[in-house]
Amino acid sequence: MPGKSKIVSLHKGINLPGFRVFYNYKPLKKSNIRLVQNRISYFIDLYRDGIITKEEILMRIDGCRED
Repeated sequence: MPGKSKIVSLHKGINLPGFRVFYNYKPLKKSNIRLVQNRISYFIDLYRDGIITKEEILMRIDGCRED
């Protein structure tokens, strides 16, 4: 299969799920940054409305669930 693998220089970066990997750093993709910002805004709105507490927000961010 042609094009399945190729050699690229590291200054252009390599696409991985959620990241672009460069020689010295790994920045998040802009789409993932937007998703995180939207999620934080959602939690802020819930907190302001008194629907959720700080502890519940932290548990959701950490991925823990309290049943």
